Amino acid sequence: MIENLAVSFPFAILLLYRQFYTAPAVLTAIALLLAPVSAKIPSAVAIPTPFGKHPYEFASGFRKTLLLFLLGCGLMIIAIAVDNFNLGMFTLILNMSVICSFYLQEENGYYVWQYTMTPAGFLLYKTKTAFVYSLTANSPAILMVRRSMPCLKAFAAILKTV
Repeated sequence: MIENLAVSFPFAILLLYRQFYTAPAVLTAIALLLAPVSAKIPSAVAIPTPFGKHPYEFASGFRKTLLLFLLGCGLMIIAIAVDNFNLGMFTLILNMSVICSFYLQEENGYYVWQYTMTPAGFLLYKTKTAFVYSLTANSPAILMVRRSMPCLKAFAAILKTV
């Protein structure tokens, strides 16, 4: 209760200073009424992902940074709406940077031991999986850019000549 009043007190003072006399009373009443209410959010909510359970870094990293991927989708939609290729490429770079951050922490030795591979085979497996999953995560953005930006057709034609 003291926390709720401590948080609402500066706003009540500001409202009194601005000569809103009923709002501080309502604010204080709401603060007192909400004091016994617990705001526990269930932490066992699982966000479904299109990624498998192995390796786990990608699924857990995707769940932790889902808001960044949604921000990237929003930026991609804006890039298409205003026909801004640079913003679209920035979105792809943002998504790839987030994906690369999934692999910054070293894996626990226990998880490495569950694979019966040589070290080179294990690293190749992890690299292939990261490549496939990053394409999966970026496929909406890649498809949106490819379909909407005509300058990509010219870029693709240049690449074919090389």
